[in-house]
Formats: sequence, structure tokens, C-alpha cells
Amino acid sequence: KRLKQLMAVLAEHSGDESFTVDAFCNYMSLSKSGLNRLTQNLLDKTPNELITKYRLQRALQLLSKSGETIAQIAFAVGFASPSYFSKSFQKHFTITPTRYLELLREIKKSKP
Repeated sequence: KRLKQLMAVLAEHSGDESFTVDAFCNYMSLSKSGLNRLTQNLLDKTPNELITKYRLQRALQLLSKSGETIAQIAFAVGFASPSYFSKSFQKHFTITPTRYLELLREIKKSKP
């Protein structure tokens, strides 16, 4: 039940750059330590790691399917800065968003 609630809150609010751990706590009606315990126990992640990972996974989906620019996607998933988004994306996926899009284009070109 709590995992569903966590994911529902993330899905609804993660695109808002002002969605922080404090806001997450408010939506979950938990203290910071309570939210930290919950996310660590359920997902082995801190709340901040969970928010960032969720945003990056959503960005990956959008990069794969939408025709929006990297900057537009960065803002759409809740990053305030496209450069910070690119650094976070590269750290998480070990590839830059630009290179990821290039590889996608190459794959699409090579398909008959």
C-alpha cells in the first residue's frame, strides 16, 4: 500500500521542479526521517535518489518516444537546469542524452 502511494506521488509531482524531499514528505504525511526509513526499507534508496531516478527513467522514455529537445525534456521531468540534467543522465546511464539520441537515430536508420 505504501509503495503504491510512493509511486503515485512521484508520478503526479516529479515533473515539478519544486518537488523536493520536503514536498514529498508533505504528500506522504511523513517526517523526513520517516520518509527516509520508508524508501530505504522498500526500495533501498533515499528519497532524493528515488526522485532523481524516477525523473531520469521518465526522461529516458521521453527521449525514446518524443521529438522534444533535451532541454524541453529536462524541464518536463523536473530538472531546473538542462546541464545538470545531462550530468545526472550521464552519471546514471553512463551515456550523455545527446549520444543516446544519436544511437537511437542510428538504430532507426538501420532498420529496414
